[in-house]
Amino acid sequence: MKPLQYLFRSFLIIGLAFFFSCCSSDEFVLTEKNSTLTQRQNLVNPFDKTGVLYKQLFDAYQLIPSDSIFSINQIILEVEQTAAQIAGFSEIQDTYTPIDSLIIENIIYDQSFTVEDYILNSELSGTAQNLFLLLLDNTANNTKDEVYNVLVNFEQSVIQHSNLSDLDKEIMLTSCSILRYNLDNGGDTDWDDDKNSIIKSTLVGMQENTAKAIIMAVVVQVAVQQQVAIDLQN
Repeated sequence: MKPLQYLFRSFLIIGLAFFFSCCSSDEFVLTEKNSTLTQRQNLVNPFDKTGVLYKQLFDAYQLIPSDSIFSINQIILEVEQTAAQIAGFSEIQDTYTPIDSLIIENIIYDQSFTVEDYILNSELSGTAQNLFLLLLDNTANNTKDEVYNVLVNFEQSVIQHSNLSDLDKEIMLTSCSILRYNLDNGGDTDWDDDKNSIIKSTLVGMQENTAKAIIMAVVVQVAVQQQVAIDLQN
């Protein structure tokens, strides 16, 4: 029996070696990305596709040659062009107006207008605003996995809340979906939506439509990461 076992093991090792040699690095990257999408999903959220599109657009942007350093206008142009190549965007885009780079700059750099101000000046009802402010408190100083659990529980409570309008739920669930899929777009283990830029951008973008919210969130995330990289070099 032992010679047969050795023979079987030899064939198994050769087979595995052949399998790994045949798989390209791109295939492994795709598998890793799909795994990340699965880990951060919440199928209970009826707007979960928003976060998936956000993550797909962010990842696709990382693969293109870019001259956007120091230029928010260039980042906007590149992200919009990349979005046009992703299946699913045309279905949600509807009308789309150009993004004002000044709005992006204010979201990132103007800290006199806080995330609380963005929430209070949004289209959310008073009840929804209070819930969103409570969410910010519950996500502070947590790890990414802890924030993921907080977001999933929060989304469930929003879905079941009888005093929230359909618009309230769409805005909040869309924002939460983008936040969830943004959890792994940085290199740290701790939660870090730099100065709540993602929440600010989704609230502003949702005043027009979902596509605008996604594109604005990607633009902001790219610009913030570039700024961090520049600061580290100086």
